[in-house]
Order: sequence, then C-alpha cells, then structure tokens
Amino acid sequence: MPASSTFANPIPVILLLVPGAGAPPAAYMPFVGTLVNTSAALDLRLHAAVLGFPLDLPTPLELASAIRRVRRRLIKRGVPASAQTCILGHSLGGVAAQTLLVGKQHFADALLLYGATVLRKLRHSLT
Repeated sequence: MPASSTFANPIPVILLLVPGAGAPPAAYMPFVGTLVNTSAALDLRLHAAVLGFPLDLPTPLELASAIRRVRRRLIKRGVPASAQTCILGHSLGGVAAQTLLVGKQHFADALLLYGATVLRKLRHSLT
C-alpha cells in the first residue's frame, strides 16, 4: 500500500470482511461502520462490505466469486478501479481467505486476520 497521500486526496481502499462460520453479515455492521467513519483520520477513503455466504459458512470457492462480485459492484458505484483491496478474515472466514490466497494473491493486496489462526502451511511463507 502506498505510504501516504495528502488529506485532500485520500488513498482509496476496498475492505472486504469475510465473516466467521454462523455469523450473519449484519452482526459486523457496527464494526465496519466504525472503521469507515475513522478511516479519514488515517488518510484513507475506505469502502467496506461484509460478504455473505449460504448458511453463513464461508468457503474458498464461494469467496473467490464473492470478492469479484462485490469489487465489480463497488467500482460500478464509483470506487476507483485502482483501489487497494484488503480482505479482513474473521475466524473461519480468515481460514477461507488464507486458503484462497495461497495460489491466487491477485485477489487482494493485503490480508488481515481477526480471531483466526495462521494456517500451519503458511507460517513460514508469509512476507
């Protein structure tokens, strides 16, 4: 991610939150709202979405299509196509995100884990 811009030109970032198993997207909305509201203080223009999955159970296969679909929707609504994409994975959502990104780093510029373990096979390969 670029070091900084000026406050007149904040850095656009798409934050896609991948919920944990059994956690409905609505449960994350207060948290996401706080992130969006405070992002300007960090010189960011944060565009956030909580991804939904059948039975509230994220899987790597469904995650790939959800990322593509939500990114396209946000860009269609005016978010710059050059915006950095950050995936925030909570619990099982973090495991699904890691599994997806192992061979497909083009899906995200950054991965944040929240209440999720780093998969054993990735512990020594993370940069």
